[in-house]
Amino acid sequence: MKTLHLLILLWILASIAALAMPIFDLAYLHPALVKLMSHSTERDAERLAQAALGRLPRQPDGEIDFGPAGLRRQLELVRKDLGLLRLGFMDMDGGMVSQVKPGFRPGRPNLLKQVVTSGRGMTRTLRVSLETPSDGQVSADVMVLTLPVIEGGFQIGALEVVYDWTEQRSKLTELVQRSTLFLLFIPAFFLFVVGYVSRQSYRAVHAQSVAQERLAESQKMLQAKHQELTDLFQQIEVAKEEWQISMDCIDDMVLLVDKDNLIRRCNEAFRRLVGTGYAELLGKNWRKVLFTPEMEVVSMSASSFQLYHKPTSRWLDLNFYPYKDRAENGPDWTVITINVREEGDTRLPSEKATEKE
Repeated sequence: MKTLHLLILLWILASIAALAMPIFDLAYLHPALVKLMSHSTERDAERLAQAALGRLPRQPDGEIDFGPAGLRRQLELVRKDLGLLRLGFMDMDGGMVSQVKPGFRPGRPNLLKQVVTSGRGMTRTLRVSLETPSDGQVSADVMVLTLPVIEGGFQIGALEVVYDWTEQRSKLTELVQRSTLFLLFIPAFFLFVVGYVSRQSYRAVHAQSVAQERLAESQKMLQAKHQELTDLFQQIEVAKEEWQISMDCIDDMVLLVDKDNLIRRCNEAFRRLVGTGYAELLGKNWRKVLFTPEMEVVSMSASSFQLYHKPTSRWLDLNFYPYKDRAENGPDWTVITINVREEGDTRLPSEKATEKE
């Protein structure tokens, strides 16, 4: 039961993790990835802006040449070399020179004036339309970076760089999708593992429980059978004692011998006749026990003997009653009875039978 409770607890924790992971993904990881990619794109745009600023036309004294023709021509060259959508410059008086890639329509107010006024750089990400020769009008994600231009410790204007970051945006979207799939896969895999382990454990616990129940039932059956056998043995023992008492109470002598003429059972009357204890008689040959010098065989036939016991002056009739068990390997026994004749009766058993007829 403790194992089952632990597995249920793990399943609940895994379910909570599966529900919490997408929330964590949307609430924390995606914004972090967007911010990271945005910073990377801003650094790229700033690098391009510094490269463009370094290539602006200069006068002999090193200052930027603000002549419209030369500045415009140089901005266009730099824009093309750096692959920018737009490159513009505004001086402190509001004069502006800008070069735009053909087909690019900003559609947004320019940020140069705000940078000239505030002296702080600005960054914006916009979705704009681009006209391409092959695909016509398409949407693009652009990064707009506006930096103040500082010369000799004084701001002399502002530089605007518009950079196409559609490719980076696509990479970011793909990265977010992959991260989402990966983050969803972790709890799903964990749930699968916990579920599989729980199922296997439940099967093992259930099988163990069933085995224990079957074992308990088998033990009950064995105990019942044992009790039945105990009762049966007690009944047999009682019947044996009762039958032995019955045999010991009669005056006639009774023996049970096997096929080798060995005594298996005998009653009290026979033990008194031969003067030997029960334990000493078992397994002995009945002929050697009975036919002693004190016992005279007067006559004999196939199924009977006439005996005379000298110490008691008694005539005895001995009769055989063979018994064969019907079982294939059953015992082959013989019951022997010895009857005491009445006083003065010396007739043979065959003579008695003739008189009765």
